[in-house]
Amino acid sequence: MLYTEKEKHEIERVKEIFAEHLRQSPDFELLWSDKVGYVWLAIGVNPVYVDTGIRIESAADLCGRGMMLLRMFYI
Repeated sequence: MLYTEKEKHEIERVKEIFAEHLRQSPDFELLWSDKVGYVWLAIGVNPVYVDTGIRIESAADLCGRGMMLLRMFYI
């Protein structure tokens, strides 16, 4: 199992908090992989590219990356 039920539930809760910001971001994507779990991708849309993929280890990990996303939007 990639995550315990509790870990997956916590990650899903954090994912919901940042969902709209992720949807609007041209720089990041959060995807599910059956092989490794959630993957945070650094991407670009003009030109189209995928730069870095990082496995999300926990809800705290995703929260930290979501906060980074917010700083990019508002600072």
